[in-house]
Amino acid sequence: MKKLLSLLVSLTLCLCAAAMAETEAELPTMEIAPSYEAYTLPLGESGFTLDIPGEWLVYEDLPEGAVALFSDEDQAILLQVNIVEMDIASIAAEVVAQAENNEIKDLFECMINKLYYLTYTSLDDTMNIAYAPLTDTHSIVFIFTTSDPARYAESTLPLEIIGSIALAETAE
Repeated sequence: MKKLLSLLVSLTLCLCAAAMAETEAELPTMEIAPSYEAYTLPLGESGFTLDIPGEWLVYEDLPEGAVALFSDEDQAILLQVNIVEMDIASIAAEVVAQAENNEIKDLFECMINKLYYLTYTSLDDTMNIAYAPLTDTHSIVFIFTTSDPARYAESTLPLEIIGSIALAETAE
């Protein structure tokens, strides 16, 4: 009987480990590079940079909490970048609760250029939001707002932009 119980426990542990590995392997992974001519800009004092399309506008007056604000030339799409003092697990719990309450849609987890992202879309398709961990206690938030959802519905531009985040190079 002890051998049978030991075998069952071992089998259960193996199945649990296999299920966890399968879940991690199922997370969509993308390697993406900007398809646009870009210029690299710092994200405030964060120590990170982002590659922005060359024709985009950069704003000096920032909303509270923002480290950067950009838009395309006709301001049909606006990108606000925030850094928040909140770990990604806490953010995920809040976002999942919003999804369960039907306050947002298209909740999606993925890896872009080896960085974890949690993304979703507003119910009216005018906002796409992406979260990524920066440290154990801070996350970066990319808020894309558009006045023309149909124009950007199939665009990979937001993914290309958020995928370009990098540590700023420091002169030594």
